[in-house]
Amino acid sequence: MAENFNKEIQKEKSRDFRIDQAPDEILRLMESNMGGDQNYQIIGSGWLTYKAGELNSKATRSLTFATWVLAFVSGVLGLFTILQFMKM
Repeated sequence: MAENFNKEIQKEKSRDFRIDQAPDEILRLMESNMGGDQNYQIIGSGWLTYKAGELNSKATRSLTFATWVLAFVSGVLGLFTILQFMKM
């Protein structure tokens, strides 16, 4: 009987964390269980690490795109500069 009760509690706790939660929600869950279950701290830390990696990936993708745009613009400007010198 006690084992079934503990399993039900663990199932409910695992539902607290969702991948689409905002970081402040995760931090609130972690803070509300500071004196309780250590799993909240571990799961919350892992989730925040995942979210940080996801944001880092998006930022890297944006910077890569901006670098390619700048390289293209520099190439066009270099081409026009060479054409100007050839006309002289």
